Parts: sequence; structure tokens; C-alpha cells
Amino acid sequence: MSLKQFFLALCLGAVLIQVGLSCANAEPPYQVVLEDEFGNVLPTYAHRSEWFAQGREGQRYNVRIHNRTGQRVEAVVSVDGRDVLSGAPGNYREQRGYIVPAYGSVLIDGFRTSLSSVAAFRFTSPGDSYSARMGTAENVGVVGAAFFPELQRPPVSYGSPVYRPRPYDSYSEYERREKSDLGTSGAGRASTPSAEAKPSAAPASPRKGASVEGREASAQRSGDSYASGSHDDSSNIGTQYGENTRSDVNQISFSRARRSPDRVLTLRYDNHDGLIARGILPRPRPRHYDGPEAFPVNRFAPPPPPQPYSY
Repeated sequence: MSLKQFFLALCLGAVLIQVGLSCANAEPPYQVVLEDEFGNVLPTYAHRSEWFAQGREGQRYNVRIHNRTGQRVEAVVSVDGRDVLSGAPGNYREQRGYIVPAYGSVLIDGFRTSLSSVAAFRFTSPGDSYSARMGTAENVGVVGAAFFPELQRPPVSYGSPVYRPRPYDSYSEYERREKSDLGTSGAGRASTPSAEAKPSAAPASPRKGASVEGREASAQRSGDSYASGSHDDSSNIGTQYGENTRSDVNQISFSRARRSPDRVLTLRYDNHDGLIARGILPRPRPRHYDGPEAFPVNRFAPPPPPQPYSY
């Protein structure tokens, strides 16, 4: 191998390594995050192939769904195993979801009670959670989202047919036939667009129905996709069926490309003590203790206790 060939191979290897690193660091196509009522993302930690968000009892939160693909998708979302639109047990095959625009996001701020209002998401005790009060306490502590791409239909062009007379046709006969044929084809063209605009005239798809289009915003945060896991431990907090809040959405038609979702993401949550018990957050450093004192009041100012461990 010549010196020139060696340097060319070296440059090619460096390019391939750079491409590989870029692919490894690429953002996931979909993401689920929890935000507080001011739009700040709650602290989120990776633990044993799962992701955990940290909340506190009484805190209101929202679910943000990100879509980084070039086409809009439908996201069927559940909180504590209950569908956020219907309140029924989560079933992404039968239930509808929110439409997330291409390269955008949707904010889900509660269990939907109408097209103009929701019951706010608010952390509470597991027993007071909406899921527990509806009889599914075993699912408290998890948020899920199933993503369905939209069925893409090929564009339809409406062109005028071209007629050419046969050699033995006379001009008058051709003219008569052309006027008659063009009149028929023109009526056909006029009726086609209106039929195409009707939802009932669209081709059959694996899953079709009315989905909800909510508030949209540009993507704000990057991260990895979430993987589901099987754990028997329960959360110290759940999600309450909170106060009624104004939240306007529109109902639109959406046809799924497939019956199965493109991806299913789960995000679990717990409070500070629960994350410590799981080993996600470190335990606080214990204070120094020398035993009981008969006269704890000192005549002079004692030194302060050791600085507590910060995380």
C-alpha cells in the first residue's frame, strides 16, 4: 500500500467514525417529559433501563409529547394506566389520542372532561389518585405514550383526456363526439374532488377515527427514548383528578398507517423519598451523634453541625 492510499484509508476511517458518533448521539424520534405548571422540566433520572421523574405531593404538572419526525403522528397517552381522553383503562389499539405536528410538541395538561376543559394533573397520595379511585391502583406511578404515524396517500392528479380523430372520421363527426365526451368527463372531474374531501370516501385504513389536536409548541429538550420494564415496586405518589381547567382542543380526522404503534414509551415518577428507596438518589449523610447529653444547653456558642450532603 502506497503512502497516498494509506492516508486516504485513514481519512475514510475518521469520517466513518464521525458518522457513527453522530448517529449514536442523534435525538430520539419521540420523547415524553413531565413539566411543572411554569414549563420547567421535572428532574429525570435513568435507572435500570427506565426513566424516573421526580415530583412532590400537591405539585401540578403537565405531560409534554415531542415529535421530531417529518410527519405528524397520533400519540395515545395514559397516566397511571388511565387514558387521558376517556379516563378508561389504557388501550392504544381502541382509543384515540392527540395529534402531534411534525417537528413539534403537544402539551397535555389534564384528564380531558370536554373539548374545552380538563381535570388538572396534580401529584397526590397513591390512595387519592384517580387510578386508585377508579379501581386500578396497581398502575399508579407511570405515564405512557403510543405513537402512530399517519397513513400517507399518493397524490391524485386530475388531467383532461386527449382525443385524436381516426383517419376515416369526418370533421363534423369528430367534433360531435368530442363535445359529447368532454361534457361527460367534465362532470366526472367536478364530482371527484368533493367525494375525496368526504372522510367516508377515503380508502380503508387499519385504524381511522377522530383524534384530538391540542396546543403545539416547538421542541425544547433532547434526551433518550424510554424503555419499559417490569418492576413490582410501587410509587409513593399518584396523579389526582384535579381542579377543572380551561384547555381548548379540536377534533380532527386521522388515519393510522398501521394497527401497531411505531413506538411505545413509558416514564415513571416518584417523590424524593421514593427515588432514594429505589437507589436512584443517594441517601443523605447521617449527622454525627455522640449519644444523649444530660445538660444539652451550652454556656458558649457551640460549632455548627457538619454540612449536610447536597445533591
